[in-house]
Amino acid sequence: MTTDRSGRKLRITIRFKLWNKGEMIQCTTLRKKSQVVLRSEANTWDKAYINVIYGRDMSNESYHTNIESLKKALSSYTEKNLLDYIYA
Repeated sequence: MTTDRSGRKLRITIRFKLWNKGEMIQCTTLRKKSQVVLRSEANTWDKAYINVIYGRDMSNESYHTNIESLKKALSSYTEKNLLDYIYA
């Protein structure tokens, strides 16, 4: 985990929503990307939204229609090189 100059852990926030047939079935804020994957695999959905918030008015967001694209985006938004760059 990346730390700031005072040694505190810098944490991302992940806003996560799932829809099935136009009805929102899940809307939550998480800190662990593994929880996003678990919740997306545990539900039947046809549209998902993730918003990874880094703080400092920076974020990445996207909509997805399948689990593979959701996992790929989540992995891209939380890769170590990106986090090191943002929190440098």
